[in-house]
Amino acid sequence: MSLFSSKKFHLEKEKLDIITENMREGAILLSDARKIIFINPAARVFLDIGKTEKGSDAILRAFQKKFPSVSVDQCVVHAKPNNPFHISEVESNQDIYEIRFSCIVDGGKKKTRNFVLIWIEDITETKMLERRKSEFVSVVAHQLRTPLSGLKWTLHMLINGDFGKMSDEQRTFLMKSYENNERMITLVNDMLAADRIESGRMKYNLLRINFRDLVENVLFEVFPSAQRRGVKIDFDCPIEGKFIALVDPSKIRAVVQNLLENAIKYTMQGGTITIKLQFAGTDVKISIKDSGIGIPKAQQGQIFTRFFRAGNAVKVEPSGSGLGLYMVKKIVEQHGGKVWFTSAEHGGSTFFVTIPLISETTTKKKIL
Repeated sequence: MSLFSSKKFHLEKEKLDIITENMREGAILLSDARKIIFINPAARVFLDIGKTEKGSDAILRAFQKKFPSVSVDQCVVHAKPNNPFHISEVESNQDIYEIRFSCIVDGGKKKTRNFVLIWIEDITETKMLERRKSEFVSVVAHQLRTPLSGLKWTLHMLINGDFGKMSDEQRTFLMKSYENNERMITLVNDMLAADRIESGRMKYNLLRINFRDLVENVLFEVFPSAQRRGVKIDFDCPIEGKFIALVDPSKIRAVVQNLLENAIKYTMQGGTITIKLQFAGTDVKISIKDSGIGIPKAQQGQIFTRFFRAGNAVKVEPSGSGLGLYMVKKIVEQHGGKVWFTSAEHGGSTFFVTIPLISETTTKKKIL
C-alpha cells in the first residue's frame, strides 16, 4: 500500500470512528461465527459494559441479561439480506428499546462472509410521549361523549315536537344540528376505538364464519347509499366457495364496511365498484376496486396513519376523522392478515385484505 493510500485509509477510519463513537444508537457487529467484531460506546452504555471489555462471550451475556426475552441466535436466523429482523418494542428496567438484526453479505475475493449488525435504539422518550398523548385523547374523548349524548337526545325530542310544534325552518336547523352532533359522536367513538387498539385493550370474540355471508350483509347495508350516489356495485364470488375464517365478526364487518363506504364516498356518479372474493393459498382474499378519485402518489405512504386524510379526499368530503383506514390495518393485522392497496390519482383505488382460512371442523374460540 502506498503512503498516499495509507494516509487516505487512516483518514477514512478516523471519520468512521468519530461517527460511531458519537452515535446515540448502539451498534454491534457479529461475524458468522458469532464473534464480536465491533461494538460502539452507545451499545456499551446500554449493556453496562466497560470500555476495556473485549470478549464476545461477555458482551453477548450482557446483551442477554439486558434483553432476556430476545434470543440473539434466533433473531440472527430470521435476519435476511435486505430484510432485517425487527423487534419494535422491548422493555428493560423501565426503558424501552427498538432492536434490529440486519444481515450483511460481504462477497470477498476468497469467499462470501455473512455479518450481522445489531442496532439498538432507546425509544423510551418517544413511547412515553405516545402513551401520554393516548391517555390525553382517551380522557378528552370520554369527557366529550357524555354531553354529546345528552345533546343528541335533547335535539331528538325537539325535532319530534315533544316540547311543542315548530316551523319547518326551525326543524331544518335542528336537523342540521342533530347531524353535526352525530358526526361528533362518531368521531369520539372512533378516537376511543383507535385508543383501545393502540393500547392493546381491544377485545376480540372469535367465531367461525363464512366470509361470503359477512360481505353480502355489508353490501345489503351500503347498497342504498351507492344507489343515491349513482354508483354501480358488482360482486364477484364463486358460488360454491366456502370462505371459512375464525374472526371477530363485528370487527371484520367494520373493516369491510369502512373500505366499501370509502369506495362509494370517493367515486363520482356513474362510477363502478367491484368487490372480488377469492382463495389465496391458505387465506381468503377480498379486493375492493373503485373508479374514484384515487390517492396522490406523494401521500400514499401515510394512508394508514392515524388522523391522516389525503388532500383530494378532504376536498370531496370535508368531514372525516382520518381514523378509518388506521383501524382497518390494525384490526386486520391482529387477525393475522394483511392489508394493502394500489392507487393512482384520478385513476381509482383497489384495496386488498387477506385473512387466514380455517378448516370447517374448527370450533368457536373466544379471546378476552
